[in-house]
Parts: sequence; structure tokens; C-alpha cells
Amino acid sequence: MARVCRGWIGCRGCEALWLSASDDLFQARIHASSGYDALKGDERTLVDKFLERTIVYNERMLQAVSRLGLARVEVDATEFDALIHTCMDVIGVSR
Repeated sequence: MARVCRGWIGCRGCEALWLSASDDLFQARIHASSGYDALKGDERTLVDKFLERTIVYNERMLQAVSRLGLARVEVDATEFDALIHTCMDVIGVSR
């Protein structure tokens, strides 16, 4: 990931913004979109493994973003339009 980030740093006219979410939000969204409550056995195990990988990736991404001093926005259950405005504010784009 650091290799990808370095390619963006200093690129004229480019902005990078990393979105992150809490483990609870990832779990809620993944469970809702997979129909987790109705799953049994192996299907539930697949979703559990996917959630586990998602959380590990998010942790590693946050470590790299912090180490490299990159802009980040914590995503919560806000409306999409509100998230867009937050992201625009962070990267300094006027509305």
C-alpha cells in the first residue's frame, strides 16, 4: 500500500483521500448485505472469513495512512451526500 500512496503524493492536480469505518460498521453492512442471519454452516463461515479479512485490511490501511500522513475520513452511517461534503472539505474542494 505504501508504494501506491507514494505514487499519489506530490502529483499535481491529484488528491487522495482514504475512507475508513469502524469494525462494527463493517460487520453491520456485511451481515446485512449477505443475509447473514439466514445463512448456515459453510455460507456463514465464508462471510465470517470475509469480514475478518476486511477488518485486517482496514487496520493495516489505517496504519499506513497514519504513517504517511495522508488524509482520511471515518465513514459512519451518515447520508451519502453528507459524506461527499465531508470528503470535499478534507481535500479542500469548494462546493
